[in-house]
Amino acid sequence: MRWRWFGISLIAVGCTTPNPRSCADGTCGDPALPFCDVNGTLGGLPNECIAPACEPGTFAECRGDTEVRCNATGNDYELSRCERGCEDGVGCRACLPNETACLNGTLMTCDASGAVVETEACPLGCFEDEPRCREVDPSNGLGVYLDMVPSPPDLDLSAGGTIDTTAGTVTASGDVALDIPSFEVPASAGGAPIRVFVANRVVLGDVTVTSGTEYEGPALAIVARDEISVDGIVTVTGGDLRTSGCSGAKGTDVVTPERGNRHASGSGGGAHATDGAAGGAVRPLPGDSTQDIVGGTGGRSEGADDLVPLRGGCAAGGFSSSPVSIAYGARGGGAMQLVSRKAISVSGALDVDGMNGVLIELNDGAAHSGGGGGGGLLLEAPRIDLLGHGGLLARGGDGSGCAPMISACGIPGEGARAGMEARPGRDAIGSSGIRRGAGGGGGLGRIRINTKDGTYTSASSVEVNGALTTGTLATR
Repeated sequence: MRWRWFGISLIAVGCTTPNPRSCADGTCGDPALPFCDVNGTLGGLPNECIAPACEPGTFAECRGDTEVRCNATGNDYELSRCERGCEDGVGCRACLPNETACLNGTLMTCDASGAVVETEACPLGCFEDEPRCREVDPSNGLGVYLDMVPSPPDLDLSAGGTIDTTAGTVTASGDVALDIPSFEVPASAGGAPIRVFVANRVVLGDVTVTSGTEYEGPALAIVARDEISVDGIVTVTGGDLRTSGCSGAKGTDVVTPERGNRHASGSGGGAHATDGAAGGAVRPLPGDSTQDIVGGTGGRSEGADDLVPLRGGCAAGGFSSSPVSIAYGARGGGAMQLVSRKAISVSGALDVDGMNGVLIELNDGAAHSGGGGGGGLLLEAPRIDLLGHGGLLARGGDGSGCAPMISACGIPGEGARAGMEARPGRDAIGSSGIRRGAGGGGGLGRIRINTKDGTYTSASSVEVNGALTTGTLATR
């Protein structure tokens, strides 16, 4: 509009506001309209800012060698540069013709046309410098055994069975022998020998694991290429240790000359993550020439929180008795390591509790043993889920004794529990007859969980009863 006034031309100039929907300059300034629809193919006009509402993770379009994909919350699009180019309807090309590539946690193989013909999810992500998934690197050097058996069989003990770590045998319900590859690993300093079974997918129902020997048998390790599911109760009865200081000390068996009675103090409980407790003493009666018969001291804690080397709990003390001496009492809990390349789920229970003390016959008398120390339980997988009403149990064994208490026989010491130390056996303080101190409780065992990020899931009903620590899964 022009006006002519006194010979001067005037031009009317109005104020203008930038269009918030325009992204001709390549940017969108309104948070409510965050995405620039350059081509106008995603719901707007060319170079128009839009408010996306998309299915999270879905591919949208290619912009040259750039992929446009819906974000995780479905309210915006994300742009990703494609190293191998972007393909309409697909997105970033996974691999070139006849190539294997690992991208965004997925291993993919392409045929001669460049089409993906094989994929594998990588729970631990892609290896940085090679087209392959990152592999689990099990503790205690067990990765080499996984590599030695590239195509192992499934291990199905869903209906129950037994595993003998000394013989290397696996027997399913109905006395059916299973052929599962295994290797025996010599004990390292401070650890137990290990029997390693290599399998594909593993399902464990009610399974008894025995070492075939009373003491110091091989620990159990199962290394799986696929998932491990624990649906029943797996009880490890072997694989304990007997080491100086960790095992409980002996009780003492003594004959009182004046009365001709054989008395015995209780032996000490075995240890592992925490100390075992002392056995109960026998106090002399008036007129007896003997001094107090002191109970065996509890074992002292040993081992490492990460269960490297793998080991179980220590045995309770035995008895010093003439003419025969017994070296050890109740067994410590066994040791077990479960490793999966994918995931472990536990809806049943894994039990490496120390053995409860027992009344042991000694020549013409008897004595009460302490409880064994709780064992060792090591779980390693990218993801670990504790489900239902299951549990991970590495409690100390209770000592032997008399309950309810009678004057000549002490109350047994309790084994350690999560949040509770082992309790000592009570003294025998009777006025006549044979007297026996009670055995001390065993110390708490160790539980270790290693996952991709050091976390695991657990239902509120799950019992985890041991000295629990967590860590990050090693990879290779």
